[in-house]
Amino acid sequence: MIEMEFTRSRELKLMETMWEKIVHHTARDGETNSIKIYGPPGSGKTHFVQELVRNQRGFYYMSFAGLTQEEALRKFARLYLPEDAIVSNWEEAAKAFTVLRNHRRTLLIFEDELQELQQECKQAFAPYTRRKGLFRIGEISREKTPRYEFQIPIFNFSVADFMENLPSLSRPDIVRLYALTGGFPAMVKDLDAQRSFEDNVRQLLAYDSAFSTYLPQRMRAYFRSPESYYPLLRSMASGRNRLSEMAKDAGFANNKCGKYLEALIEADFVRAEHDGGTYAKYYLTSSYYVAWARYAYLCSTEQIARPEEHLQFVLSDLDEAIAVPAFQKACLRFLNGGEEGDAGGKQKNKKPEIHRSIPIEFSDGNAAVLDYNEAQGCDPEIYVFPQTLTTRFTKAELQKIFKAVEEICEPPNLYLAVFSLERFSDWCVHESAKREYLHEVTMDRLRF
Repeated sequence: MIEMEFTRSRELKLMETMWEKIVHHTARDGETNSIKIYGPPGSGKTHFVQELVRNQRGFYYMSFAGLTQEEALRKFARLYLPEDAIVSNWEEAAKAFTVLRNHRRTLLIFEDELQELQQECKQAFAPYTRRKGLFRIGEISREKTPRYEFQIPIFNFSVADFMENLPSLSRPDIVRLYALTGGFPAMVKDLDAQRSFEDNVRQLLAYDSAFSTYLPQRMRAYFRSPESYYPLLRSMASGRNRLSEMAKDAGFANNKCGKYLEALIEADFVRAEHDGGTYAKYYLTSSYYVAWARYAYLCSTEQIARPEEHLQFVLSDLDEAIAVPAFQKACLRFLNGGEEGDAGGKQKNKKPEIHRSIPIEFSDGNAAVLDYNEAQGCDPEIYVFPQTLTTRFTKAELQKIFKAVEEICEPPNLYLAVFSLERFSDWCVHESAKREYLHEVTMDRLRF
């Protein structure tokens, strides 16, 4: 098997641009001219930095995970100081390191931002960040911080990343693999661009694969007994999204179920949504978590004894349960400009006063849903999402959408976005050029 090495070309280019700006920037403040690399757990931030350090002169990386101060100092000296260097504190280490670098371009990137050791080390290096702007500190963090001028987001790989790196597969199959893995680098590396879609799914479903083991590993980092939480994951993956439904399904008391949900939300495995009703609905935050709960949890017998039967079950269940919802979620992130609002998509962070969903059926048996939102003082916004992975928009489909739109509002005063896995027909492209309110978004634009 050839391990996939998905490229981070966009992030690498952004890093290069920011670093050049910092180097040529007038030295002002150490923190202002530092870089923060942020993103959710498991998105590959550390791997991205380690690749930078391997391939970029002047870049250095230090993690304090599981180390005492003595161990951290020894590790730093072993990695970055001469063999005969003896340092007893971070001030001595900082002085020795910066003398060795001799005012050459240097970026020292720290991990484990909240650890006390890192803060001590950072304070020791801070005075050197003001020297001609050539020495700077970078940090790996989970969240974006407003006080940092230069920040690079590292998210899980997107649908567009999958399309770039799996060019031999069909677009529906690419979406299916994206949904199964959630874009987590830990599972992406198990994909093989030279294999068929089914062979890749077969590899993911192995009982000892990253797909089967990654979620339990993540859960163990947060909970002493992660097995206690698995029934709730399975309930949400099966469409039971109210607390009372999950409690009944898992055999938990409502208050116990509520405490478990709070813990899962705190660890970012679950999100709560309020749709105007009295009670919230709860959803798993990644399509991979849904896939694991449906295809790996309590499925070890099928994975080992009946792997082909299990594969066929997954293939028959995958589109409706995992892939179509994952594609629609990618579309919604695009509308909100990505995870942090920096993608160039249309911002939609206002609460709509009117919301209607209108199903549209096409002559070929495919379907789409037209979502209509109107907020006070704003032009109406309409979004069209395909309901199958085989929907393709041609003249007939787009005309049907125009007819549905005209029944609810005036076209010139709206924002209409139509999402599609496949490319739009030439007629659709020409219509988009003529109608300023029409925006056609294909899969390769879903960068987030």
